[in-house]
Amino acid sequence: LYLDDDCGYVTYLESCRGWRRARPHSQIGHVRYRDLERKNTQVVKHVLQHGPWVCILYPLSTTLVHVAHHELIQRPFKLFDYGSSTDVAPCDFDGERLLLMDRTRLGSAPMVHAIHLESNEHIEIDEMPAISRITVIKLFTDDSLVYSVGNTLRVFNYKTKQIRHTFRGHHNEIVALDCRHSDTIASLSSDAVIKLWSGTAGTCVRTLSLPGANFFMAYPYYVCMQDNRVAFSCDEGVYMVEMEPLSDEV
Repeated sequence: LYLDDDCGYVTYLESCRGWRRARPHSQIGHVRYRDLERKNTQVVKHVLQHGPWVCILYPLSTTLVHVAHHELIQRPFKLFDYGSSTDVAPCDFDGERLLLMDRTRLGSAPMVHAIHLESNEHIEIDEMPAISRITVIKLFTDDSLVYSVGNTLRVFNYKTKQIRHTFRGHHNEIVALDCRHSDTIASLSSDAVIKLWSGTAGTCVRTLSLPGANFFMAYPYYVCMQDNRVAFSCDEGVYMVEMEPLSDEV
């Protein structure tokens, strides 16, 4: 999802739809990303989005598309260079960098690649504690990753190869992370608890209880924080909650 001052855009599969934010919310178009580059006959392997930019990964090329302007930017990254799509999968995209989980080394721990798409420069990351048991991993700031192992959260500087912070406080497994902000990290656990952490201070700054939300279906769950609102997905659907100044019950 992406909102600008006038419109809202939804990316699904290989397409995008937009609507006016003002009533009566008229539709402004339906675009298939493939139609924007008709000469490309490759099969789309993955679609990721950060803000207005959609990253479309083909086996032998990568295209960035601006959902509002339909601007296309070609990037030199080739997913095929890292292995088959069954062993290599993208985990995150922040508009400039791509994060890959690489399981091509049989009998060895997986490797993580942080790739700068414009320059095609990449950093191999294989010395992270408990790397074989990672369940969710995201890019965070210019030099770090945030990842969960069970109910524990770690902030790892992949340039210095050091753990910056270890967050404990969830009782159940962490199923989703939002690390788009420069300091605050949001984590969602399977017992319907959201915690907000300070990536600078290394402390928990807020705990939200979400009564009625269940996480039994093993979907890819999501959490997204914006100002005083948090949206999250669960088995029942997608909810948005507003944080009250004094109460942690929502």
